Amino acid sequence: MRISAIFKIVNDEFSMETLFIFGGDSRIGYAMKQYSRQHFDIKVLSSTRRTHPECDEFHFELESSSQYPAPKRGDKAVICFGLTDIAFCEANKELAWNINVRLTLELIDRLHVSGVYVTYLSSSSVFEGRKTACSIMTSRTPKSLYAKTKAAVEDKIFSDYLSNASAVRMPKVTGSGWSILDKWKMEYHTTGLVRPFSNRYVYPVGIEKICSKISVLLNEKRLGVFHVNGSQKTSFATLCVQNARLLGIDSRKIRPTKDKDWRRGLTQTPNLLPNF
Repeated sequence: MRISAIFKIVNDEFSMETLFIFGGDSRIGYAMKQYSRQHFDIKVLSSTRRTHPECDEFHFELESSSQYPAPKRGDKAVICFGLTDIAFCEANKELAWNINVRLTLELIDRLHVSGVYVTYLSSSSVFEGRKTACSIMTSRTPKSLYAKTKAAVEDKIFSDYLSNASAVRMPKVTGSGWSILDKWKMEYHTTGLVRPFSNRYVYPVGIEKICSKISVLLNEKRLGVFHVNGSQKTSFATLCVQNARLLGIDSRKIRPTKDKDWRRGLTQTPNLLPNF
């Protein structure tokens, strides 16, 4: 056997698969980059323009012809980007639909045609208004525009791309970087008090668990819809108290209050029943 052939066999055996992380500047995208470095050849695509990007980082815009390495058959991709603020989506319906649905599906289609396995990050929001934990067999009940965009992408994946794709639903990812923590911190430094809602709840899930579960889907190329469950039902007021020291907030200045906006009550999301 020629030496060149031997080197090819060795290189093929030890070469890493390529993982494209679309939305590398999102919380989950950034965490996936750190989590997956040892297992994949990472290509990070983000809309943030960095003065000195790392060798694996590439600028990416959905609506422009961005320059980045072309994915090839056998590569893998995780879709982490999108508009996630429910109020912003409601106030900017056309923009939210274009980014979260139309342009997202155009990207997924290009990846699918290229033979790339895709994992799409969905949300427990597709079950808005339900009171009990939902399984993958539970009928979806999206009410907010944000939830409807998630359901629309899921529908297209199920109908056209399920031969090489998965969708993973998850509750609210809490912890460092969660936007509401910054809101409470700013409120405290501005007014000296924090007024978190005592009647609005989440089922917190840590970002490490999310990265671990996504990695299972990527490594095993599982097909279908998958649920990651959160922990026990926790009010925003309780979470504020739990994070007070981290945020530099005097817990004695936390004044829980009730949210009287009935619309947010309609979009309360349940926990999920895990299936992997």
